Amino acid sequence: MKQNPVTGSRWVHASILVGVGLFILALTLSAMFVPRLRLLHLLQSLIYVVVVVLTRRNSAWGFGVGVNVSA
Repeated sequence: MKQNPVTGSRWVHASILVGVGLFILALTLSAMFVPRLRLLHLLQSLIYVVVVVLTRRNSAWGFGVGVNVSA
């Protein structure tokens, strides 16, 4: 049984990209001011990169992970 991919409108994908971009920017700025946390912020940003990749592929996992991580 093949499942249909999740379809989303353009504003959903655009808001995901804007939100991820802003959060990665905040992590970058925080890493600049607190150098000891750079590795932690790098690993945190990888989660959001995965969310963007999965949502661009219309994967339900990407949307679910994005909602759960942000909550």
